[in-house]
Amino acid sequence: MNTIIKPFDKLTTQELFSIYKLRVDTFVVEQQCPYHEVDYIDLESYHIYLQNDNNNILSYCRLYQQNGTYHIGRVISSDRHKGYGKQIMKSAIEFAESSLHVDTIIIEAQTYAVEFYKKLGFVVISKPFDEDGIEHVRMKYNGR
Repeated sequence: MNTIIKPFDKLTTQELFSIYKLRVDTFVVEQQCPYHEVDYIDLESYHIYLQNDNNNILSYCRLYQQNGTYHIGRVISSDRHKGYGKQIMKSAIEFAESSLHVDTIIIEAQTYAVEFYKKLGFVVISKPFDEDGIEHVRMKYNGR
């Protein structure tokens, strides 16, 4: 397995297709949530993904800066309960800390996943709120 980290303009068309397919299949189709999955944040993000030896994406997230704060979003695994989500989040945090010298990261987590993110060092910093019909909370990571 390989972890790949690339800004948008370095992604190949095949990589971009695979990323968008995984995101749309999960966030739009599976969760039955019609919204603009592809957005301008993609253009400014680091796209971080774990792929197997057959070049299939196992997990993905994007890391971006907005208003001076770094965010991780679109966290997804193609095959759940195998540790791929934890692995991609750890890679994203490590990249943010070591390469970008970031010590604070914000995420907007679906409430069912709060415990997952707490185990990675995030803390809840908001009350639950509705985002496209799905309950979320804002969470913050402060470097270790």
